[in-house]
Amino acid sequence: MPKDAFGVTTGEWEIILSAAEEHRENLPDLTREVTSLKEVLDTVQKLKAQQESLTARRQATTQELHAKITEGKRIVEAIRHAAKWTIGRRNERIVHFGVAPLRKPGPRKAKAEGS
Repeated sequence: MPKDAFGVTTGEWEIILSAAEEHRENLPDLTREVTSLKEVLDTVQKLKAQQESLTARRQATTQELHAKITEGKRIVEAIRHAAKWTIGRRNERIVHFGVAPLRKPGPRKAKAEGS
């Protein structure tokens, strides 16, 4: 992973390209490298734009996912509520809906002598 910021790197490349264009008569042997750098810069800028577009799309997808999860949770609560009313809170079958049935309290423990 490059350590320089994207803008710093591409800005440096653009400065190098403009300097190479200015001094092209003095540096004729660099024509191939200058052309290659132009192509790489163009590709890098397109990839950066694509990355930003995908980041925005990811954020939108995350928001949509959270909205659907919230909607699903509301629907589950409605189903559980209907099951409580239809099956009954004391019926053991309510466990299938993730709801603990209301049970009678167990026998009380006898108090220990001397406490």
